[in-house]
Amino acid sequence: MDEIHIDLVHVLMGEGKRLFDNLNISDTDLELVAAKNAPGVTHMTFKVLKKQGA
Repeated sequence: MDEIHIDLVHVLMGEGKRLFDNLNISDTDLELVAAKNAPGVTHMTFKVLKKQGA
């Protein structure tokens, strides 16, 4: 995978749900390429960084 695109709708029910907890990736594995706010939603595009030796 080269990129990931997320459309985040700002709704919180209960305690919320962490989407990437079980993917076993660190914060440095994704690089924010673009973010755009719109009423009620944030559109984000991330570049997936390749690990050295992988």
